[in-house]
Amino acid sequence: MADELKPCPFCGCKDISLDLHPGAGRGFEHAGDDVWTIGCRGCGASTPGRYNKPGKALLIQSWNRRATPEPGEADAIAETALSEIADFAQGEGAVGNLIAEKARTAIAALRAAQMTPPMSPGSVTPDQLVAILEGMGLGPEIEQARARLRAAKEKDNG
Repeated sequence: MADELKPCPFCGCKDISLDLHPGAGRGFEHAGDDVWTIGCRGCGASTPGRYNKPGKALLIQSWNRRATPEPGEADAIAETALSEIADFAQGEGAVGNLIAEKARTAIAALRAAQMTPPMSPGSVTPDQLVAILEGMGLGPEIEQARARLRAAKEKDNG
């Protein structure tokens, strides 16, 4: 369907409007022309107006292209934003440091999810699990658990 609109690229809302504003064109070249706009009823995001029928098709094509990022693009954008938040918050008192820590934890989780294929129960090897946990910044906890396991084995064998 030519007029089908994808969800909002900003909030994911599916309540999207394609509106015609008859005769709303302005300026020397477009005075009195029809103007098309697309808007999200969820977050209020909207496009600039496009003129007449060709403008409508280009507007829909543009909206739909933005609504579907390339694989990994959304993760890269999120990682950049989280990194900027962490850098900004770091050193701004206890709350700022907590925010920075949470942002860095989220970055580690994003990276772990990117390198980890979807798993079914029982399909994760111990080495994969360790890699996932290390990617989430849990390396020290893993080493503590390994030390406790070694101590328990030595106690059982000794």
